[in-house]
This record gives sequence, structure tokens and C-alpha cells, in this order.
Amino acid sequence: MSRDTFISLHSWLVNHTQLRASVHVSVELKLAIFLHIVSRPASQRDSTERYFVGNRVASESIHEVLESLRLCQTPLRTLDFIHGLKIA
Repeated sequence: MSRDTFISLHSWLVNHTQLRASVHVSVELKLAIFLHIVSRPASQRDSTERYFVGNRVASESIHEVLESLRLCQTPLRTLDFIHGLKIA
């Protein structure tokens, strides 16, 4: 994913969902961990090693991003405006 696409996705999530940073974890890191898991055959352990976070942070990040997308009232098809992101 290009940097511009990541930034657009981040902005969309912050503006259209309830995904927020926690005391120690930014939205960018949560999104990066989530994308790392869903975009390749990676395990949670892979993410903890790649981003230097603990199991709890990785698990909570994945679940928070996924729950934000699930609870989003706007259909995911509206993400089509983000350059480079194709949803089938």
C-alpha cells in the first residue's frame, strides 16, 4: 500500500469511525498492525516483533480497527474514493 493510500485510509477512519489513539498507541500504529495481519499470512507474533509491541497491544489494535470498520454506518464501498484501494 502506498503512503498516500495509508494516510487517506487513516484520515477516513479517524473522521468516520470511533477509532482513536490510546495513551500509548497511535491510530497509525493500530492501523499498521491491522494491515500487517490482514494483508499477508502473518501471525500476531510477527506483528509484535515487527512493531516492537506486546501481545496485548497487537491484539487490541487488530480488534479496535476491525470493530471500527464493522460498526461503521457508511458502507465500505465509500472507501472507493481512496486512491489505490479496491474493494470487491
